[in-house]
Amino acid sequence: MVLSVVNGLCAVLIAVPVADLANRLYPRLESPAGVIVTVLFLPLPFVFLTIPMRDSLSVLLSLTLLAFVARMLDGDRRVIYPALPLWGCLLLLRPEIAGVIAVAGGAGVAVRIAQRITRRALVVRTLFATGIVSGVFSLLFVGPMLPISSIERRRAFRASGGAAYLEGIGYDNWIELVLATPVRALYFQYAPFPFHISSLFDLVATVMLPILIVLTVAAYRSARECNRDLAVLVLIVVTYFTGIAGYGLIDSNFGTTVRHRIPFTFLLCVLAAPTLEQWWDSLTSRIRLFATVRRSE
Repeated sequence: MVLSVVNGLCAVLIAVPVADLANRLYPRLESPAGVIVTVLFLPLPFVFLTIPMRDSLSVLLSLTLLAFVARMLDGDRRVIYPALPLWGCLLLLRPEIAGVIAVAGGAGVAVRIAQRITRRALVVRTLFATGIVSGVFSLLFVGPMLPISSIERRRAFRASGGAAYLEGIGYDNWIELVLATPVRALYFQYAPFPFHISSLFDLVATVMLPILIVLTVAAYRSARECNRDLAVLVLIVVTYFTGIAGYGLIDSNFGTTVRHRIPFTFLLCVLAAPTLEQWWDSLTSRIRLFATVRRSE
């Protein structure tokens, strides 16, 4: 009971770094109220961040560290002092996320340095093409050195029980691992799908599917159309895609997947902050109008 109360506190505190990330990503964002409400009341995260497990603390540490890195990209060097021990704490709880944030932070720093050297706005398509080319060449060198047998053992261990999925997709070499990455990342972010429903838990988890689709579309439109800080955008996008790809390659059970994808779902909320703010403003204005009409009656 005590741990549930502590986890509930951590879950509420997650709104603080989420709001800061949204403000850093979108400098013209009037208010982060929409993204705060969404993060606090998403159905499955609301439940899993309160039960006595380590997810609540690890999500809080992850998003707080990302907020510190975003502040460093904006020139605030003071946050490096709390960021380093925070990264060490996250390394103990979720070493994979700590590594992902380190890689994403390096990408964000590279973009910021490129902006200062060129002294002009960088094109997102150019950055995307550069990232794809760099990733392909990196795979040619890193791929043969990947511990395929270890990854396959972890995947096979997770692919057990009634909530398992993609049980037959294993990896004999690094090429098969790379080819399986897109499908497994898609499953990690959106599964279970309606055809997976075989229990009450699957039914409840499937309720998140339309919400995740709406958040994905809103995140894409907001990041494309709104004024944003490119270095912070790269930080968040690299964290998101690297994270869902890495977790997707190993996670093969719905129960584990819906817990591990919580921080990445919150990153979708950060990317969708302007759209969520518009929806929140529309909702509150209608509530105020309804209250005014009722009082006048």
